[in-house]
Amino acid sequence: MSVNRAGVYASNLRPTGATVAPAFTAEIDFFHNATGAPLPADAPLLTVNVVGNGAVSATPPAAQLACGQTVTLRATPGLGMEFSGWSGDAIGAQNPLSMVINRPRTVTATFTGAAMQYIALPMIIR
Repeated sequence: MSVNRAGVYASNLRPTGATVAPAFTAEIDFFHNATGAPLPADAPLLTVNVVGNGAVSATPPAAQLACGQTVTLRATPGLGMEFSGWSGDAIGAQNPLSMVINRPRTVTATFTGAAMQYIALPMIIR
């Protein structure tokens, strides 16, 4: 057998003696070709990579994102570092950065050594 097309089929049975089948609605969650790539639903909507010493927070958290939602990313440099910029699906140095999640996105935050050197000393308060 040679399959040319695949898809969803939904139908309704006409009762005995009736001239037409009653109306109905079919709801399809998804259709997946098992030999194809992973489903987009299986991929995280937001992946954030960090280069250098720093952290990125997402509001709302990346695990709670839904497609069509706007996320705000805030880059926080570590001690002695400064935020250089975004790359990947976000470009520039705007911080914080807002973006619409309309597909799976990957963003990289890059932190570099600051021109100013810091020394952390203990403080005693009396």
